Amino acid sequence: MKFLEKAEWEVYGVELDERAPNLYGLPIFYGRLSQAGFPNDCFDVVTLWGVIEHIYELNELMEELHRVITPGGDLIILTTNYHSPATGLLKLDYSPGQVLLFAKKTVWALLEKRSFQAEKD
Repeated sequence: MKFLEKAEWEVYGVELDERAPNLYGLPIFYGRLSQAGFPNDCFDVVTLWGVIEHIYELNELMEELHRVITPGGDLIILTTNYHSPATGLLKLDYSPGQVLLFAKKTVWALLEKRSFQAEKD
């Protein structure tokens, strides 16, 4: 967020863990996205860096993302790939608190189910 703020983007964060520090004094809402009160179609870009694998209420999150992202906006997701050698065989990418592990196929299915157009690599 700080990098994008320095590039003159208007940034907002949502953090589930109220114990997570806000070292840079950024506008971070502590709680669930659905509780933050953002208006419809208010974000051109939303990023989820290592988030979806920790979410119990994934359907709720996806509905809320669809609501707050502008038409033609972007949702960028980084998550563990269950089929990677590090995760599938060695379990190196597993961390405490993960409730789901994804493969490319399941991320695409999740996005398409919620009417997002997934760009497949």
